[in-house]
Amino acid sequence: MKKFLLCAGVMLVAAHWPAAAQTVPDTRHAYAAGRFDLESGNYDKTIAEFNAALKRDPDNYEALSVRSAVYTGAKDPRALADLNAMVRLKPADGDVLIERGNVYFAMQDFDHALADYSAALKLQPDSEIYALNLALAQDAKGDSARALATYSQLLRAKPDSANALTARGALYAKQEKYDLALADFNAALKLNPGAAATNNVAKVYIYQKKL
Repeated sequence: MKKFLLCAGVMLVAAHWPAAAQTVPDTRHAYAAGRFDLESGNYDKTIAEFNAALKRDPDNYEALSVRSAVYTGAKDPRALADLNAMVRLKPADGDVLIERGNVYFAMQDFDHALADYSAALKLQPDSEIYALNLALAQDAKGDSARALATYSQLLRAKPDSANALTARGALYAKQEKYDLALADFNAALKLNPGAAATNNVAKVYIYQKKL
């Protein structure tokens, strides 16, 4: 299962791709057909096959997982119902909470997004991705002080997190705290030279603002 990251205001969605469904034969057939249609790019047929699988076995976690990912990728609001069912089936799965939080975030329902991100982080306190999502949601809701605190707490635990430095730098820049922003961008650039384009654009913007 891949994790989910909201970074610099952009939601990066990664789907669950279970290898096989452990279900009754008819459901396995529908599940396999749905996976084939998904890989073929046939959205409507994919949904129809997973609907058939879930009609036979409503608590088929694997089918719910893939169908929710298909819905999410298509910005289909039905993703939320599948994610609610997945949370009911596996309430201690932090990745599912993050995924549902991302759907809420996209809907600008920041209260529910914050609740899911916070719950996920309690389950896995050392997760960089979970903490970054939480901070971005805090900032989106208008609580920049709490977002900065979340970034700083993450950086105390993981001082080599280029993602956290870049995200905190972006927040400092938005607050016009340009010296602090530049310090974070420069530190991130040293850790991850591959992010030079993003950080250099940010630095040029800051220098222009300071002139």
